[in-house]
Amino acid sequence: MTIEEEQRLKRVVKDALAEGLADLGLHVDDRKELRKDMQHLRKWRVLSDRVESSISRTVVVTIISGFVALVVLGFKDWIFQK
Repeated sequence: MTIEEEQRLKRVVKDALAEGLADLGLHVDDRKELRKDMQHLRKWRVLSDRVESSISRTVVVTIISGFVALVVLGFKDWIFQK
């Protein structure tokens, strides 16, 4: 591969990448802004994962509490029937 071909290939890849990021709403003209956008997306993803985890735990605790309450009430009813 000649130097000209390599430079042309780099330009094509760089343009394709810039176009793809622009389609996603990310502009590569200002690298600092692009970095801030990526950091914001990471924070958003981490927060979303935390919320999902909290919701999952809440659902599991609610189901277990309901089952325990059902067992206790059933046992209480069984004892007082006699």
